[in-house]
Amino acid sequence: MDSEQMEPEQIFERVLSPGARSLGTEFVAYDKAERIVHLSFSPKPEFANILGFVQGGYVAAMLDEAAGMAARLSLPVTRAVPTLTFNVTFLSPCPVTSLVGEGRVVKLGRTTAVLEAKLLGPDGKVLAQMSVTSAVIDVTP
Repeated sequence: MDSEQMEPEQIFERVLSPGARSLGTEFVAYDKAERIVHLSFSPKPEFANILGFVQGGYVAAMLDEAAGMAARLSLPVTRAVPTLTFNVTFLSPCPVTSLVGEGRVVKLGRTTAVLEAKLLGPDGKVLAQMSVTSAVIDVTP
């Protein structure tokens, strides 16, 4: 079955990396027309910094996963989007609780992609955001 015939949830399960699984990543929804994905994350207590909030590196990983997944769901499963550069803006501390990641494709070209992501708290408040430039490459399914 090629990715044209697969549901977004099936593609998500097929392309989700072990690293993303360690973040407690779950599929929530995908808007194909807008190329926006919503994921949930369940950070582990050991992800906390000395202040009790999710450490910034884990926040960046969740944002990167949301952005990348938006692109992966917009491409054939034989294509991947390794990150070339990203910029994170931390707006508020991220509690160690269920969080929502929203990834969006800004531009998807033949060799590069421009992506964005937001990480939202349980109340819907944006806690962090990221802009990403990724390569678009061929991979073995």
